[in-house]
Amino acid sequence: MLAAAYKPRTILPILQPLFQKLRTIYWVLAINIFLGSDAVRSASWWNCGWFYRSEISVSATGSTTDYAVQLYLASTDFNDSYVFTSDGSDIRVVDSDDATELNFFLESWDAVSRTAVLNVSVPSLTSAGRNIYIYYGNSAGEAVSEVPPASNAQSTFVESGWRIHSRFTTIDPTNEAEARSVFGSIADGTGGYGCAVFDSINGRNNQNTFSGPNGNYGLLNEVYFEVDVPGFWSFRYGGDYGLGGGLYVNSEALDERWNEDLWWGRNFNNPDVLSGSILLDNGFHHIETIGFEACCDGPIHIQFKKPGSDQWQDMTSANLPLFGRSCPPGNITEVLVDRVTPTLFGGSVYLDNGVGGIAHDGVRDAGELGVQGISVTTTVVATGSTLVDESEEDGSWATCFLDEAGGSEITIDATFPADYLAVSESVSATNTSVALDHSIEFTAAPDTNYTDINFGVIERPELSADRSTTISAGTTEALSHEYRATTAADVSFQISQQEHELPWSYTYITFRDIDCDGEIEQPAIPLVSPIAVVAGDLVCLVIQVTAGADADSSTHLKLQIDATSVFSGTGLNDTVTNVDEITADQVGELILRKQVCNQSRFVCDPLSGNGFGHYNAGTPGETLLYRIVFSSINNDITNLTVFDSVPVFTTLTPMSINLVRTPADVTCTLVKPADQTVSDYRGNIELHCDGDVSPTDPGIIGFSVLID
Repeated sequence: MLAAAYKPRTILPILQPLFQKLRTIYWVLAINIFLGSDAVRSASWWNCGWFYRSEISVSATGSTTDYAVQLYLASTDFNDSYVFTSDGSDIRVVDSDDATELNFFLESWDAVSRTAVLNVSVPSLTSAGRNIYIYYGNSAGEAVSEVPPASNAQSTFVESGWRIHSRFTTIDPTNEAEARSVFGSIADGTGGYGCAVFDSINGRNNQNTFSGPNGNYGLLNEVYFEVDVPGFWSFRYGGDYGLGGGLYVNSEALDERWNEDLWWGRNFNNPDVLSGSILLDNGFHHIETIGFEACCDGPIHIQFKKPGSDQWQDMTSANLPLFGRSCPPGNITEVLVDRVTPTLFGGSVYLDNGVGGIAHDGVRDAGELGVQGISVTTTVVATGSTLVDESEEDGSWATCFLDEAGGSEITIDATFPADYLAVSESVSATNTSVALDHSIEFTAAPDTNYTDINFGVIERPELSADRSTTISAGTTEALSHEYRATTAADVSFQISQQEHELPWSYTYITFRDIDCDGEIEQPAIPLVSPIAVVAGDLVCLVIQVTAGADADSSTHLKLQIDATSVFSGTGLNDTVTNVDEITADQVGELILRKQVCNQSRFVCDPLSGNGFGHYNAGTPGETLLYRIVFSSINNDITNLTVFDSVPVFTTLTPMSINLVRTPADVTCTLVKPADQTVSDYRGNIELHCDGDVSPTDPGIIGFSVLID
């Protein structure tokens, strides 16, 4: 087999002051904010890309599932060192397992007052409480906050319509703050009062909605609505509140009158109608009405008017997309447990091969690429706690601990595949592990992050490839080999005879192949070692083997080719080996020769072979063109089948398999793939050729692949 290998939405801009500077108690959440001194804290950290975390405990007097908890976050709920982003795009909410992200809607974000309102969808909520984690402090974070359609089970809001909520009270509040405080302090459960969701609140009051009294209550109506035309939106609300009420959009009062007897009399021209306009951007916004009634409630009604329109419309699900939170399971309490930052350990795994600088010096130069997929294990020796991370595409890795790492001995271990060799290790602390063993050990100072823990490696140099050939008695065969340097080194070659039956049958001489075309230079250049190389260099050699006149199938020559690299400035060395096996025969024998050309970088002529070699280097997105030459020696061969496979980490270019040159009297049929038009093909390639292939009439097969 011939083969080769390679190594949502945008958060809505808030145009008006959205956050009332109130904190003690709100109408939905009976919130008391304090630091919990004996709370159980998570010992893990969801993602080291987020540097701050606030832990919130939420509980309810009842039980429910899939509930959107409204969190009012004050400046004291955020870490004092946190620099607010402009739009809150770095916010993430994680469940109590500190692993599962929760859907949420960022209702408001005020970088000036350092406050925010989040609606977080929790799977369940009980009186036992549920701890959730607010992560922030990643300026590269992409906004994920959204309000999906209510029909989506994964959405933050699961209701489509207005939430109407009444509670028994005889208090006459004097302002909005007092009204919200009073409403939030009252427990649900009084007969004749309640909470429900409807497409419309028009015509409703406590009496006809909950079959209850017509007075002595506070009534809170709310919904989230979608704006598709930016500009000034107008709202008007007719209510019957003998003790006063207000109309609010995004927490801003459009109109409010407290300690007044409001009755709109079913007439929008009545002076007791509450109304106002507000500038709104595209997206979702929050509207609320709140009022208190002592006696004799009447029907309420609310309408809206879009920018540029003279038409008032009822604010119902039929006229506007409406979404909302389900009714609460009793009173809900939110507690700030703690604000924490982690101890961060991180750095990079990179090729310390001297590209753009000095090789093996422990300093990452601009051209030295990161190594992806390397497992890095961080261990706090005192506690035995262990965290593992895999290096990213740029070689970066990171792990985070809470309080246990400071002052403890730390061990950082990197696990590399066999084709990598360690050449450098570096950290700003004193590394007590002096050997180049993929391990760094040091004592972490308290309250200190270590983000410069770096492992410098090199790829093992490559020597390609083992050769096996049969030659005719009295003829000469050139066996080519390519050494690819992966770093700065001195390389020496040694060719040794491992097996030689009937030693007078073969002779061999080794030459330098300067242009790596697989042919002996004219005049021939002897191979002289050592040869100084840097990363990316190719050193090619040709072993010229001659079979004596008496060589036949009973004779055998086996050669071992060793390439030993001594890496600059390290004292380290590595040896890679090829083995060539040569036999002789008088019958027709098949010769296959495979070459490759990076079509994205060079001009490749598959017919003449110009631009082709044996080194299949490339980067993701580049195209490699392969050329397989098949021919015979001594005599004709018949019924030829050529097998190959698409190299790993590549896909076959559709319709690229073709006969570049077809020998006379030969017909070739593509067997695999059965359909050349398919994309993302990664399987075997098979062609069957009928007819006679003569020594003087070779064939050439071509195909191309795209590097992943």
